[in-house]
Amino acid sequence: MIWVVTDSLGAQFLRGDLELPCPNCEYPFWVTGVDVVAQVIVLCPCCRGRVRLVDSDGSMQNAAQVVEQAINEALRGLFE
Repeated sequence: MIWVVTDSLGAQFLRGDLELPCPNCEYPFWVTGVDVVAQVIVLCPCCRGRVRLVDSDGSMQNAAQVVEQAINEALRGLFE
């Protein structure tokens, strides 16, 4: 079996799920990294409160790049 990766590791990281507590009722719910980067508004599945996801310093997008660089450096030379 051959595995083909079509997305970068950073893109895969941003599509990954993150668990966050609702700021209103503390109920944990899941969002994607892309939701945080896009700063969308989601509804809490428990209290139905509106939660605005904020990435004021761009740390989610920067984290995706840092993770991809670290993995690429670790794998460098293994497949050459």
